[in-house]
Amino acid sequence: MFASTFRRVCVRVTMILFGSMVAVIASAQTKTTIRLLNPPTASPSFCTYDSLTVNKDGTIEVQCASSSPDSPGVIRFTSSGPTVLDNVGPVTVTVQRSGTTTTSPTTATASLSCQPSSGYLPQFSIALPKTLSFPTEGSQETFTITPAALPANSAPATVTCTLTGATVAQLGTPSVFTLTVNTSSSGGGGESNCVTSPVAQTYSPLNENTRRASIRNLGPGQVAAVRFPARLQTDQGPKSGLDLILTMPIPGLQAPTGWEMAVSECAGDFVNIPPGNNVAQGACGYSDVNLEGVLTMRSAEPFSFFACRLDPAKSYFLNVRWRKPWGESGCPGGSCSAYLDLSYSN
Repeated sequence: MFASTFRRVCVRVTMILFGSMVAVIASAQTKTTIRLLNPPTASPSFCTYDSLTVNKDGTIEVQCASSSPDSPGVIRFTSSGPTVLDNVGPVTVTVQRSGTTTTSPTTATASLSCQPSSGYLPQFSIALPKTLSFPTEGSQETFTITPAALPANSAPATVTCTLTGATVAQLGTPSVFTLTVNTSSSGGGGESNCVTSPVAQTYSPLNENTRRASIRNLGPGQVAAVRFPARLQTDQGPKSGLDLILTMPIPGLQAPTGWEMAVSECAGDFVNIPPGNNVAQGACGYSDVNLEGVLTMRSAEPFSFFACRLDPAKSYFLNVRWRKPWGESGCPGGSCSAYLDLSYSN
């Protein structure tokens, strides 16, 4: 049936009753009017009728059943996000299209992006940001987030994923997924066992795209702690080699005249080297007066005698302070600044 109120057809109508069924047998020549009493407004129009009446004047009245307009549905996360321990393994995230009532749906899309806490680097099973596609009702896309290890007694880290820019369908609730990660460690090299506590600690954020941290305006006696993962997961496989490169100056800011850096599971720690290391002195940390310093890390074979050995399942801190090898301050006036770059390799 069409959505028009009247339709003219050339038929002769004969009524045959079969219980509650009405059959209309038509032959040519007689003009009969078929009237939809409450036609559907959606397109395409389909009329499922509750009743059909043939009047004495030959008019057929069809009482259409109530209907709602077609809907392209909504795109949403199936969960707002759990709280997990950092050793839980991959966490599956699902985005689904639902509520679609149109008979011929058009592919709907939405943009997905994820932002971890500053300095926290979990692994994602897909490259982000990404445009997700949903061709039909109930179609879904999934991906995983593998949490990075946290030091003992550290504050929770979060990974916030957001849906934006939906086409065809609308964004539903929840459109934000937040994974909260707590540490599973209770010691054994974590912050609870640190020997050295920083006087004033500055957590320097790491840019996720450039893998560069800017240690800015760090004063004498202060410590910058930059968290990083021992191993980087990429589309080409894991990267187990890592160089931590301290360079200076930052344009327009004062450079230090001496520095000390050390790798530890503890923020602000210059004493505890990562457990299991039997490496050359200074492989996991040292002090110098040059304009560049490099620490080489390995989280898989082949291990080098001159590389700091890391646990691939953990994240660590690089701790930096302005201090010369003989203990004198490396920032004599005000505050000093430097770049820290992370360079991963196979």
